[in-house]
Amino acid sequence: MSGFRAYSREALYEINVTSRFSYVVDTLIQVYKKGLAIEWIDIETHAATRPSRLFRSMGEHITKTAMNIGRIYLLYEPLKVFFILSLPSLLLGLVGILRFIHAYIFTNIGRDMIQSLFISGVSVTIGVTLFSLGIIGDLMSKNRTLAEQQLSLQKRQRYPQQ
Repeated sequence: MSGFRAYSREALYEINVTSRFSYVVDTLIQVYKKGLAIEWIDIETHAATRPSRLFRSMGEHITKTAMNIGRIYLLYEPLKVFFILSLPSLLLGLVGILRFIHAYIFTNIGRDMIQSLFISGVSVTIGVTLFSLGIIGDLMSKNRTLAEQQLSLQKRQRYPQQ
């Protein structure tokens, strides 16, 4: 695969490179998320003349690319990511609380399970905190979208079509 990319003027108004490792994944995800058209054109390339300067091994490339994809996905879908991360902690905590309530009401051992209730409360607190981070991230994502729209307008004014 070559490093050659071509973008229409309209696409360049809309996309913003945010990655320091490789802009390809970053721009492809932005193009998809913003509903821009993309077309693949096959080109012929020459054999590699030197090793890549971006990474030393294929493992390093895969690791950096995976981290980049995760970061960009988190940038566009923070609520979904943090909701999924909060679910195990919330469910574990709720099960523990229900277990304590059941034991407290229907058996005599409920008073001996205070440490279980404490651990469940911590677990619920962690889940609620993670979910709250998702809400904050989602609000920041909306703010980023507005800032990107403003940047797009500035680009259109600075580089008008002629």
